[in-house]
Amino acid sequence: MICPSGVDSAMAQEDTTYFTTAQAASMLGVHPNTVRRWARHNLLDGQRLGAHGIWHFTQEALQQIRSHKWSSSQTAEILTSPHRKDRALSPRQSSTSLIHGGGEMTILVRSFDWSQTSLGPIEWWPPSLRTGINIMLNSATPMFIWWGREALNFFNDASIPIIGQAKHAQWLGRPAKERWQEIWHIISPLFESVMETGKSATSNDLLIPLAARTLSLKEVYFTFSYGPLYDDSGRIGGAICVCTETTARVLSERRFQIQRHAGSYESYVGSVEESVEAERRRLHGLFMQAPAAVAILNGPKYHIELANPTVLKILNKSKEDVRNKPLFEVLPEIREQGIDKLLAGVMATGIPYVGRELNVPLNRRGDGQLEDTYFTFVYTPLRNTENMIEGVMVFAYEVTEQVIARQKVEESEERFRTLADHMSQFAWMADETGWIFWYNQRWYDYTGTSLAEMEGWGWQKVHHPDHVQRVVEKISHCFQVGESWEDTFPLRGKDGTYRWFLSRAIPIRNEQGRIIRWFGTNTDVTEQKQLEQQKDEFIGIASHELKTPVTSLKAYTQLLERRFRRAGDEQAATLLARMDIQLNKLTSLIGDLLDVTKIESGKLQFHFSLFDYNELIQEIVEEIQRTTSRHTIVQKLESSPTLTADRERIGQVLINLLTNAIKYSPQAETIVIKTLHKGDQLITSVQDFGIGIPLEKQIHIFERFYRVEGDKQVTYPGLGLGLYISAEFIRRHEGSIWLESEEGQGTTFSFSLPLSLSQCC
Repeated sequence: MICPSGVDSAMAQEDTTYFTTAQAASMLGVHPNTVRRWARHNLLDGQRLGAHGIWHFTQEALQQIRSHKWSSSQTAEILTSPHRKDRALSPRQSSTSLIHGGGEMTILVRSFDWSQTSLGPIEWWPPSLRTGINIMLNSATPMFIWWGREALNFFNDASIPIIGQAKHAQWLGRPAKERWQEIWHIISPLFESVMETGKSATSNDLLIPLAARTLSLKEVYFTFSYGPLYDDSGRIGGAICVCTETTARVLSERRFQIQRHAGSYESYVGSVEESVEAERRRLHGLFMQAPAAVAILNGPKYHIELANPTVLKILNKSKEDVRNKPLFEVLPEIREQGIDKLLAGVMATGIPYVGRELNVPLNRRGDGQLEDTYFTFVYTPLRNTENMIEGVMVFAYEVTEQVIARQKVEESEERFRTLADHMSQFAWMADETGWIFWYNQRWYDYTGTSLAEMEGWGWQKVHHPDHVQRVVEKISHCFQVGESWEDTFPLRGKDGTYRWFLSRAIPIRNEQGRIIRWFGTNTDVTEQKQLEQQKDEFIGIASHELKTPVTSLKAYTQLLERRFRRAGDEQAATLLARMDIQLNKLTSLIGDLLDVTKIESGKLQFHFSLFDYNELIQEIVEEIQRTTSRHTIVQKLESSPTLTADRERIGQVLINLLTNAIKYSPQAETIVIKTLHKGDQLITSVQDFGIGIPLEKQIHIFERFYRVEGDKQVTYPGLGLGLYISAEFIRRHEGSIWLESEEGQGTTFSFSLPLSLSQCC
């Protein structure tokens, strides 16, 4: 079954082992999005349950995903909603029952291996996409569907003549930009408008320079109508396009206009040569106004019969420079670049040639210095009335700026990769879903792995089994909610040994604020870990060794104080009393060190009991008030609740907060302690009006041994353990602790405790 995170305690107590989405994807060797789509598609009532949307899968469910079929006996148990256990899912439908019709494209869509695309198998597709495809496949009107950011191609039988009978099978399931490259700049704006706004868009009588149906360029006109298609989440997933060829009507209207200007139909019929000439002039006008570079090359020497203004501007030439002159006489520098061979190939075979971002160095300044230019172009053979090839039409766009801009980005990325490969940390990048697609060389050198092994969620293979489940759940949550991630865990090296790493990842967003990728690092902190462990061991040993002699010293001091008082030596007794106060401070410090040792080793014990919380506060306040004559501790307590907690530990938290408030507000006269009921939480706050804490240092305030240092704080003693210990005590009570502070205005420390705390901490 699929179990969402945060299931009830009964399910949590089952013996079944569950795997997260990330683990399932790694085990199945697929993208996590594929697993999510499968779970979402098969979830009852379309519900998405579980904390942060993280799904859990049993081994049985993973086997069903792997095989894509369910046995009838298991149907009721697989993929059921934990909140709808009385209902089971129907068995998976075949592609034949999901895609209807009997045309050629219907058969191709059913037989196509969609699992190799980002869509996955047909049964995982959004219902809206399947509905749109069924409408399209059974329509007699040419229709296309472009789905997703890749704009994957779908089309019906009526569209095959537009694409071309010889190549339509290779177009299915491929990105539209890849297959419609020569006209993508013409047809993509409407598609992108629909994807961006969700509004339908239409373009009437658009001239499309298609060479699909014949080997010569043909004047073809279409009216395109685009509409949005939505995915399961209600977002725009793609667009459906209805294509209506209007060539006959456009040409007919044009002839009618020519006829009307000629005076009568009879005069038009009798003036064929005049009509042809008018048509030639009109086409000539179209070419001359085209934003692309259009040229007609005639004969074996490629005389330039026509070159529109865009060509002249690109070449920095005049009409007189190029008119009726051989191409390689006008541009001798391009002969040695292979252009002559490309043109000769088109002339010899009659097959159009498409060039993409071809580097063509040109002498545009006329000083003999070649300038790198880049073009995307089409060479199309031109035929005469006897169907003999007599020339080549050139249709080109200069893309120099785009190519250079991309090259700069690529160079920047290469510099980044070079830098990343030589940095001391491991580095990696993931897409917006958390699928890792790049590691720096340091990662491979340490782990002895390859990208094929580590891609996606493969990194789990080098994680310690005691930590991997926790790491996967935490990082999956951060990927889904878009929060920065930080964690510490061991990674296995190629020699089989584990070292500790501090790992971080941050989301990288585009201008719209959408996450487009993640960048992460892993820093080796093994030595720091070992030093911390050695320090903890030393502190533990030293604390235990100091505790006994300090206790004895305190007892002797108190005994001597009493004897001197009985003997009437008040001066000596007073000095011993002061010594006893200092011993109390030393005892407190030793106690803090022992608590830290127990916290780090997991041996800290808690003793829960029912007690009156207000009574505890009053006892602590009375005790602390005796230590200060300058400050008055004001109590603002709500009605007295009964808490289930460790009375001594909570008292220790109150003592820490109150003594800190007194210590860090030497010029103030008032300390305020107050309580507030908020839902099932009891919130306690201790407010001082002292020096405050700088904002940039507040995030570290609960760290072990952290002390705020600066001109104002340098005179205050302490080990920096009190707040760390207090935070741990509160955390073990299932509560939270936080602060609000402003420099020069004071600080308020607050902590919350649940009123209904279970005694399992």
